Amino acid sequence: MAKLQTHVRWHKTLRETAKRCLLSFTQYTKPDYRVHWHHGVLADLIEADVEIHQRQLAVAAKAGLIRGASEADILDLVTVEAEPPLIKSENRLQEAQADQILLQAGVMSKESMAARHGLVYADERDKMEGDD
Repeated sequence: MAKLQTHVRWHKTLRETAKRCLLSFTQYTKPDYRVHWHHGVLADLIEADVEIHQRQLAVAAKAGLIRGASEADILDLVTVEAEPPLIKSENRLQEAQADQILLQAGVMSKESMAARHGLVYADERDKMEGDD
C-alpha cells in the first residue's frame, strides 16, 4: 500500500511540475522521451521568452493599452506560445542524404523528415495533392 501511495504522490508532483516546466511536460506526456543536454537549454530559453511576453502583456494591460483586459485577467484572455528556431545545417545535402537513408531503412517517418526541415507534413501533402 505504501508503494502505491508513494507512486500516486510522485505522479501528482510530476503532473504539477509539468504544468510549469516545458521539459517536465514533455517527459510527462511522452515517458520514453530521451533528454539530452541541449533540450534543457532550449526549454529554458523558450520558458524565458514566454515569461517575458507574459510580463509585457501584463504591463500593457496595466497601462490600459489592451482594451477590456486587466493585468489580473490578461493571461486568461491571451495564450503565449513559443517554439524553438530551426537549427541550420552546415551541409544540407549531407543531412538530406542521411534523412533519405533513415527513411528508406524505415526508422524515420516522412512526417519526422519534413519537421526536421521546418515543414508541416500534412500541409505539404495537401499542397502536393493540389498540384495534380
